[in-house]
Amino acid sequence: MFSETSFALSWIAVLSLRSQIDRMATDLPLNIFTAKNRLNAKILVKVSPPDWSTETLLIHMVTKTGAQTVFIVTKDALTTFKTVEENRIYDFEVPGRCVKKADISIKHGVAATMEVRIAYPIKFYLAVEGWPTLLQYVIIPFVNLPQKEEGSWVDVLAVVAKFITKPETEKRAERAARGGLAGRPGQQATRSVRKRVIEICSGTFHETLELLGRHADLPIKESDRIALKGCKISKWHGKYKLSTGFLTVVEINPPVSSLLPKVATDDLGGTTKKAMSSGFELTSMTVTQAIDTQMQWKQSLQQGEGDTEPRQVKIVGRVAQFDETLFAESPFYGTDEEPLMRLRVKVLGEGRGLSGVTLWDDAVRVIFQTDGKTFYGLWEKCIDAEGRHDLLDELNSCIDRDFQFIGSMKTWSPSNANSSQSKMPSYWINTDINEAIPADTTGDTH
Repeated sequence: MFSETSFALSWIAVLSLRSQIDRMATDLPLNIFTAKNRLNAKILVKVSPPDWSTETLLIHMVTKTGAQTVFIVTKDALTTFKTVEENRIYDFEVPGRCVKKADISIKHGVAATMEVRIAYPIKFYLAVEGWPTLLQYVIIPFVNLPQKEEGSWVDVLAVVAKFITKPETEKRAERAARGGLAGRPGQQATRSVRKRVIEICSGTFHETLELLGRHADLPIKESDRIALKGCKISKWHGKYKLSTGFLTVVEINPPVSSLLPKVATDDLGGTTKKAMSSGFELTSMTVTQAIDTQMQWKQSLQQGEGDTEPRQVKIVGRVAQFDETLFAESPFYGTDEEPLMRLRVKVLGEGRGLSGVTLWDDAVRVIFQTDGKTFYGLWEKCIDAEGRHDLLDELNSCIDRDFQFIGSMKTWSPSNANSSQSKMPSYWINTDINEAIPADTTGDTH
């Protein structure tokens, strides 16, 4: 069920793409009133979204003139369309009754005027002649990203500044080598969304980019120049980021052109500013300073005065070892199909420990190099002492380094959500960590 806010944001994204379509002087040879539309197009992306209620194949195409469309393939048409290949050009005979006004295309970031919905086989052939790909990029400068609404789809051009998480192939190999969370013999394989997080830079600005699904395994290197057509602006726990979608086109080191010029890299490796700020000032703290802040807040709450407004914080430290208290509550939320992770931890630094810290899904993924389904598979085996021992060993093997923990520190009371505004008999001071970055990573991400 979508909230009114989510509905409004989705329509903002749709209207933004529709205005982009209107600016494009490209014609798509598809007409609902034509019995047989002849379409010559190159396949850019072919993907079958996981966990959709109906098996569906989404095929993102572009014509010689740069016009885009999407084929939504289901039912009896699946068998024949599974044979088509990306980066090849085909001639299609598209019945007019299959041509629809673009809807699914726009919702997935493709600036199309029409789309094709096919549930039964149609005729198509490998084209005789080839032609160079012409994609009509509308590059958004990083300085303009804050002007875009959450949920908008944008085209960006940037340079890879650094990796925040490892490629999925490396993570899987490491887990298998140590018999870890995804490599224990006999553990049933689970399907979950693959993700790799990188930082991209343009001029004096940087931004976080999540490469999701198939994009997580792209052979990207630091200093590569990348162009993304149709990536999404999203917000999680008050923090903005970019992420790829099912139909996002990613070009690595594309030829320099008027649409894809060179990217300023004078500041690469230096100090840059986050393009889409959350609007909150980020306070850097040591573990000792965070503990002192907690003590000050407790005193203020007891006296009914003082500043206990939520703060966006960055704390450098490492996770304390796990013990049997881990099993006091389930570390999962979300749905059975896509479980998300939440771990209650203590953060160590300067010989002291900060309690009341919760690592949320994104941070858990980075620190323990795992995902919800894989972690849940191991958690299910904790029905005896041996299973619990194995999980504790696995988690404790991943906490031998310092991280920058980024999130919010706030007060909370079960009887009043705004307990920071008044004196309450019972309260908690929580530190919610939404992002974890290895402390030895060069540069600052905020």
